[in-house]
Amino acid sequence: MPSIYYKIKYLSLPILIILVFYCATQKTTTTAKYIQPPEEEKYKAAEKEKVETEKKETLPVPADERINYKIQIFASSDKESSLYEANKLPAELSLNEEIINEDNLWKVQVGSFIERKEAEVYREKLKSLGWKDAFIVDITGKYFSVSKDDEKVSIYNYLSVQVLASENRAEARSLMKNLIDLKFENTYIVFEKNLWKVRVGRFGKRVDVERCMSKLKNIGFKDCWIVETSGQ
Repeated sequence: MPSIYYKIKYLSLPILIILVFYCATQKTTTTAKYIQPPEEEKYKAAEKEKVETEKKETLPVPADERINYKIQIFASSDKESSLYEANKLPAELSLNEEIINEDNLWKVQVGSFIERKEAEVYREKLKSLGWKDAFIVDITGKYFSVSKDDEKVSIYNYLSVQVLASENRAEARSLMKNLIDLKFENTYIVFEKNLWKVRVGRFGKRVDVERCMSKLKNIGFKDCWIVETSGQ
């Protein structure tokens, strides 16, 4: 009788070891299935899309599409004087308008020209309308440059926040003045497809333009949106 007992006992031990090993293996296999949860996959996909978008944003605009020249018609240390002067521009010229706070002066600059010859034609028109001291401003590569592979590269396309698109020029000008008064001093007007468009900023990175858009939405401009432009 004891011999049967010991036989059963010693036979059971290997079976028990096999069962323990099998259970341990099954647990490891099950755990391995969840090493990469769906949320992490989505996060990685979002990061990849963000990187691809940022790469796209820093592509240079072809040379024949770059805006290289503007015309300055007025400059004053008094913001209101510059706003008043900009308001005198005739609508039929259909020129982009911008009031730049630079070197302690509020500068009124108009137009977006690829070729200098075109800028010269409009400079003469503006002189005939009373702005005798109008001159051409070379803005080639002005807006920003980014570091790419330890080398500075000029980038001509950028991101802005558009706040308004209207057929009413007076409405666009009034909004530009309000935004400048609210310290959005890099506000400008673009005339495009028969609409006066009010835009804020020229940013090379999406994170910066999104920060600007968030500020605008927080003070009431809920319908503003991001646009990509090239040297306007």
